[in-house]
Amino acid sequence: MSKLQHSLWLAYQQTYFQWCQSKLHAPRFVIVTAYNPKGIVQPRYANRLAHQRLLRYLRIHRKTFSCLSGMSADGSYTELSVAVACSVREGKYIGWQFKQNAIYWIKDDQLFLESVLMGNGLAHLGLFSARCLAN
Repeated sequence: MSKLQHSLWLAYQQTYFQWCQSKLHAPRFVIVTAYNPKGIVQPRYANRLAHQRLLRYLRIHRKTFSCLSGMSADGSYTELSVAVACSVREGKYIGWQFKQNAIYWIKDDQLFLESVLMGNGLAHLGLFSARCLAN
């Protein structure tokens, strides 16, 4: 693993979340973004277009979802994301489709980070509710 990949993996483990819409009420779901494919920072307009493509994909495939933001602890960096009621396998496929290094998944309020393109494996990050900021 390169130094850049290692630093991204560590940054992903520090992510907090804030719901933009109503919370997704499902015992198991994934969180995926279309922003910054392969961890390469894109212009704002490119990220917005990618997010719109992700929403279209989810609607076409009739997935239940709700938008939220993933962000650094200090809020200085934010990515619009989507919580999707689906299996981890489906979530990884969606992440792969949108060239994402990793996805998050939640089962019974436990938060996990799982590699999609990076080959880093899986990290348990504790309670999802503890990573959710109040609106």
